[in-house]
Amino acid sequence: MGGNDGGITGVIPSPHSKVVSINIQTSTGGYSSGPSGNHVQIITSGAPTWVAHNTNDTSTDSKIATAITALPAGADGATGATGPAGADSTVAGPAGADGAAGVVAPPTRVEFTATENQATKTGLTYTVGNIDCYINGVKMSGSSFTASDGVSVTFTPALSLGEEVQLIMGAAGASGSLAMDTGTSLPSVPSAGSFFYKTDDTDVYVSNGTDWELISSAIPSINAVATGGTLTTVSGYNIHTFTTSSTLNITSEGSVDYIVVAGGGSGGGGRHNSGGGGAGGMLVGSSVHMPVGSYSVIIGAGGTSVDLSLIHI
Repeated sequence: MGGNDGGITGVIPSPHSKVVSINIQTSTGGYSSGPSGNHVQIITSGAPTWVAHNTNDTSTDSKIATAITALPAGADGATGATGPAGADSTVAGPAGADGAAGVVAPPTRVEFTATENQATKTGLTYTVGNIDCYINGVKMSGSSFTASDGVSVTFTPALSLGEEVQLIMGAAGASGSLAMDTGTSLPSVPSAGSFFYKTDDTDVYVSNGTDWELISSAIPSINAVATGGTLTTVSGYNIHTFTTSSTLNITSEGSVDYIVVAGGGSGGGGRHNSGGGGAGGMLVGSSVHMPVGSYSVIIGAGGTSVDLSLIHI
């Protein structure tokens, strides 16, 4: 403190960050720039603060303390510089969950009856390499038809009048392979068009939405393809007729229907009123599986006639 006067003990409250010094001005000496009369001057970093003081005033200490407490707080310091960015993490985040499995599109079937010399079928939608062709129930090889543009099929040779054609196609954009579950027992029936391969009996089933069906019952019977005899086609049905001994050649296995009529017995001869010969037997069969191969067809001569003129009684 500068100066001296009674009543100021020099006890000052706890240090204040803005107080530089405290000086005393009396009526007989002090600072010409201060107010008149006894005062205490509190010097801060800003303008000085004056506290009135009378001689022997014992309350001056508390006045000084009050004045110091009332000093305004200093302005906030400048914001510090931004620290450097943290290093990138070297640990990869967890992988996202797998998406739901796509739905396998069921095959599409187109059926039609051919016109005479029909060579093409248009207006289709299929994936190249994912189409099967059946003619009169027989699955055709790749050389019998061409399916290369996804919208049409060309037949080689051209179809005959009345031939029944089935085209079984996967949807455009679908995989070229047919996805199916496998096992030794059929599972619960899924949506229509789903397939299941039964490994214990090597059968393939298709769901109709209500029940499982064997593929053989879901697709019309596949007939054998053959050559030999006299060929007649009736409503897409090939008939091979043998009146002399020859060979039936099965070139594509499948099912056949057959009728075999045995030769009749000989009639009487050489006399009037001779009796006729008896009819031969007949065998009939249907949906008989025939593997690829050659089969001999033997046609007998029937019963040998008898010349009754040679018989003497």
